Amino acid sequence: MSLIGKAVTFLLLACSWLTPFALGQKESSHSVPVILQSVPTEDLALRLGIEELGRALALRGYRLEIGQTASPGSKSILLCGIGTFQRDRNPASQSFIVSPEPKGLRVFSEGVGLVYGVFCLAEDIRLNGLNWELRLSETPAFPQRFFSYQGVVFGLPDEGYYFRSAPFVNQEVLARQVAYAKMAMGELLKLGFNTVAFLNLNVEDYINYDLLGDGHQVYGPDSLHRQRSKVFRQALNELADYAHQLHMQLFLQIYEFSFPDHLDARNLSDETELTWKFVDAKFTELFQATRIDGVTVTPTEPSPRLAYRGFKLWKEPEGAGRMASHYYDTIVRKLRKQLIFRLWWAAGTVDEFHQVLKGAPEVDLMFDTKNTNGDFFLNAGENRLIPNGAARLRPFSVTFDIFRQYDGWGRLLFYPTFWEDRFRSCFKNGVTTVNAWGPWLGGCIFPGMWVEKYDEYDFLRHGFSPALASLYLFSRLAWNPQEPVEAIANRWAELHFGRENAKTVQKALFTSYQLWKTTYLDETPESQLAFKWTMLFQPGQTGFEKEAGKDSFLGQLYAKHPLSVLLESDRTALELASQVRELVLSIDPSSVPEADAIKGFRRAADLTWLYFRTFAKWRELLWKSYGYGHGDSSQENKVSIMQVVQDLEKILPEWKEYPRESKDWLIFQYDPDLITAPAWMQRTSVAETLDKVQRMLH
Repeated sequence: MSLIGKAVTFLLLACSWLTPFALGQKESSHSVPVILQSVPTEDLALRLGIEELGRALALRGYRLEIGQTASPGSKSILLCGIGTFQRDRNPASQSFIVSPEPKGLRVFSEGVGLVYGVFCLAEDIRLNGLNWELRLSETPAFPQRFFSYQGVVFGLPDEGYYFRSAPFVNQEVLARQVAYAKMAMGELLKLGFNTVAFLNLNVEDYINYDLLGDGHQVYGPDSLHRQRSKVFRQALNELADYAHQLHMQLFLQIYEFSFPDHLDARNLSDETELTWKFVDAKFTELFQATRIDGVTVTPTEPSPRLAYRGFKLWKEPEGAGRMASHYYDTIVRKLRKQLIFRLWWAAGTVDEFHQVLKGAPEVDLMFDTKNTNGDFFLNAGENRLIPNGAARLRPFSVTFDIFRQYDGWGRLLFYPTFWEDRFRSCFKNGVTTVNAWGPWLGGCIFPGMWVEKYDEYDFLRHGFSPALASLYLFSRLAWNPQEPVEAIANRWAELHFGRENAKTVQKALFTSYQLWKTTYLDETPESQLAFKWTMLFQPGQTGFEKEAGKDSFLGQLYAKHPLSVLLESDRTALELASQVRELVLSIDPSSVPEADAIKGFRRAADLTWLYFRTFAKWRELLWKSYGYGHGDSSQENKVSIMQVVQDLEKILPEWKEYPRESKDWLIFQYDPDLITAPAWMQRTSVAETLDKVQRMLH
């Protein structure tokens, strides 16, 4: 059999399950030949794209057939390339063109763009049917498009992975995590991502420090660590190989500077040459032992895990630059791998960035910053580095928060329409890489047994989450920041809820943005009473405590904003939350193509409504109780506080319907399973605080 014949046979077998029978469709007399011309026929990514194309055609009553030629008089889809796909970041090789030709449709690309083109065509067929006059063409505005898992999948180190006897690693858990990661990569490929990163607090699980001293200075030849590192290296390489088959790159996102606790570190500091020998040995071994493509380094939060020690390895912005330069020497210059150095807490202004560059003069060293001027708060404004030209000085990446850790953890309705302006600003000002900050594990940078405890937050694998709308928005703007956000929202709504419901869903999404925006009283993050890990509730700080003085965030807000302003904000928010819920409940389920979509969206709308009813009363309680503890101890205020407590006590039982959120947002008692978290995370729950207020007032 010829090579072409073998390739066609391979694809016929690979795609045999695409028949209408396998898809639950009735037999159709309309077949659509798919012809492959000058393309790598055994390519996994292309195969996944063809499978998606087959599903889309089946939904429209067609049967996909792989062949070398079309039947006389029939139209076909021609997938045309110029040979083997390269895993580069050249926009030209990622671009594609879909155009009509006399015998059907032609999808063409000079490289891996053919895969993206096939997925794009499949989506259009789902929406509009098979249009033989279709014309599509795209070149990605941002050549590198990251998706970063934040501890939810394949996060190391973690006590949940370790056994102290053979096989020393919990192979069953590790295998599931690897499978989850592969599943996610396939979903990300559909959306046009080409790089995936997994948060590992450090790289200690993969290395033995064989290049430090005599090779056994840190871990002996028979050490338990060496037994484990073999297993973790194998798992990481399996993921890297799979990513490469999809023409994606695989990064580790790490928090530095960490090292084994038992290592003699008396002479390690940010000023000693020994430190940089240590770094060189560490990362040289990592990249020699694994096939990953690079690392993203956060230099400001070493956050030690398990038996590892960590400290900040610089004091001034120029010192952060020197750290970046040393990492660059090993990772980029010596090993020809990739490094992205995050500027979080290292540089927030262009002047500070210039100071960083004094220590890191390398012209191709890539830096990353958040799109917000500070943390991911909705009211933080645009990061000043972007419009002020930082990306013109060095290669630059900008990170966007998909999971919205301050606006619902991906569980509530929130649609970041302001990204339209942010992405356009990034493109205008020379940014080349954009990063989607994905599902986030609460407490993910602290010791404990976290693996698989937060799996259900992974919106790529579990149920239908409103975060999927934000993910789709990111993916489209990453390809074309000029596409109107209204059109993107409408397209996403049509895909999942049907054309009849698209405008209603779009209105609910846009209203959700106004809902969250109205809860910020001013430009300070604390105006929403927001804080990491505990969502938006601040249990324990009722205003009665000594620490809740005038200098506390609650005291400062109380001084700036009268109660009337707070109540008006709450009233507006409740009106908007009610509108969002009513819009979602008005969706006609009979015309929704995905049953999970309507179920998941209704849950999110109900939870959003419950959340803001609770949030409004909670803020009112804090304001009034603070006033009671700082001058307004009148009987009238006391009665008013007790009424708010009673209102909240009537609401709280409804949270029993949402056990995951009730636990993680501390509605009820702190979860003892997470007792390994630091003391400041172990906060009093909302319910306990209500009881405390009543006891104090009585």
